[in-house]
Amino acid sequence: MQEAIQELLQAKPDLVLIPGELTKDGELVCHNSVHTYLEQLIQAGIKVRVITGNHDIFNPHSYQYDGATQTRVANIGPAQFRSIYYDCRYSDALYTDPNSLSYVSEPLPNLWLIAIDCCKYDSVIDTIYTAGAIRPGTMKWVLDRMAEAALKGKTVFGMMHHGLVEQFSEKHVTFPGGLYVQTDKRGIRQLDVPIWNIKLGWNKKVAIRIYRVGGRNVIKCVEKRSGHYG
Repeated sequence: MQEAIQELLQAKPDLVLIPGELTKDGELVCHNSVHTYLEQLIQAGIKVRVITGNHDIFNPHSYQYDGATQTRVANIGPAQFRSIYYDCRYSDALYTDPNSLSYVSEPLPNLWLIAIDCCKYDSVIDTIYTAGAIRPGTMKWVLDRMAEAALKGKTVFGMMHHGLVEQFSEKHVTFPGGLYVQTDKRGIRQLDVPIWNIKLGWNKKVAIRIYRVGGRNVIKCVEKRSGHYG
């Protein structure tokens, strides 16, 4: 992790986006550790924006290990996520979604970042949800923000953890949790907005572009670099 931070400090980008999976299994101690690393970037004037991955919140697999001994440790909920990464998201948020951890910020002039929390998590059920869905209220909130961005002439960049389209044939069979089959994409397709690029966290090096063709939006995967999970 420190090696990656050093590379970023040397490259000095304006903005670093992290679309989820900040930890392996959502341990509180790991979230605090990750934020300590990210603070180095923030203190160097590099803006950092994060959003949730499906392993980050209410993960029942948060353990510490001492040889063969496995001991359960504290994980975090949505409020703690918001608090820990406050300076990576909410400190300059233009809007926050009341239905999720989604937010809008303007990290660069005239660039609206819409970070979408599309993960499913539950504080009661002792299981981890690999797949997820954009909540109906969150989808309406996203579409409203995109419409406002279009009226104000803002460039929109989206960020979320899971994919809207398959990066390869039969992905829905091989990795059924990697797509949001429960997400109604009709609203995105019909919305009259400028080009919208989406950075995704699932399977790492993936980007989606949404653009206008014949009066409707087309959703297309435009970057497919190999990467492994974990």
